[in-house]
Amino acid sequence: MHEELLDGAGRVVATYERGTRMELPYADELRPVDIAPDDLVKLLFAERKGWVFSAAPEICQVAKASGGTVVRHAHCYSYDLRTQPVDPGWAAGPLPEGLRFSEFSATLDEIYRAYELAFPPGHVDHVLDPESERRNFARLLAGEVLGPVLPCSSLVWDGETVVGVIVVNDREGEPPLGGPWISQVYRDPAPRYRGLGTLLLRRALALGARAGLPAIGLAVTEGNPARWVYAKADFQHVEESMTVLIPD
Repeated sequence: MHEELLDGAGRVVATYERGTRMELPYADELRPVDIAPDDLVKLLFAERKGWVFSAAPEICQVAKASGGTVVRHAHCYSYDLRTQPVDPGWAAGPLPEGLRFSEFSATLDEIYRAYELAFPPGHVDHVLDPESERRNFARLLAGEVLGPVLPCSSLVWDGETVVGVIVVNDREGEPPLGGPWISQVYRDPAPRYRGLGTLLLRRALALGARAGLPAIGLAVTEGNPARWVYAKADFQHVEESMTVLIPD
């Protein structure tokens, strides 16, 4: 839901998309309107105590210096399905012997094992509150976070075990920072499954192009080695942003 931040005179000084993150009120894509970062941060800290917001680094660095907690530093990428090449054959792989693709039809229990293996302690995206993360994942799959799950989402199975996952949601807004959005892509880190990330990305692109989607975007945390996978798959870097928790 689109909302505005007003100053004491009733003037719009920022816009954002209202949501929930970390089970807290969330101002996503916060964009200033004719206001300096220092002044915007002062207003945020006064009017949005206990909120989480995502914005450009020049705003978030000021917020960090003022006592905010940086919870994520991310880079946004996009693949334009209208102008960039897509091979229809990507939808089929090829996968290593013994593995198979499927539609996204598994339960949270079936896909969560690979998720925990993919983000162990020490990984930049490892979470310290697994119960909260599991609830957030369930909400994501239910379409309560970034919109409904799209058919270009996929799974990779090894026998009866899910070893690779890509979730694409129908996010509000227009590309490159809105529209179809990869909210999760991960694999079991065992050496046998190396390369599944790229194959899942390409399959999503092929299925998305077949469905007439305009583009597919994603965000990746600073320091995550998966960035090179997205670059290799020709996703284009479009924005750098940070997410900050405002103190109560």
